[in-house]
Amino acid sequence: MFMAHRQGKGVSLSWTVAMPSEVAYYGIQRSYDGEFFETIYDMPGNSSSRCRYSDKDVYPGVIHYRIVAFNNDGSIIESAVESVRIVSRK
Repeated sequence: MFMAHRQGKGVSLSWTVAMPSEVAYYGIQRSYDGEFFETIYDMPGNSSSRCRYSDKDVYPGVIHYRIVAFNNDGSIIESAVESVRIVSRK
């Protein structure tokens, strides 16, 4: 499960993981056009099945996010894309 929502001046991302011990790290990716994603942060894996990240550097418009899990065995799993509309910077 992956969710993104506006929080204050930024966007809060949260997701759950079925087998967190298998994840080496997460790539948090953002896109302003929904097609080309850039990694904005690499988060180390941990033993928690619930993860959070706050993107505090956002601009008005529709922002698309996805999480990429890079597993210890070399496999990669991408989340679904979640979108947030930012009307203005507060």
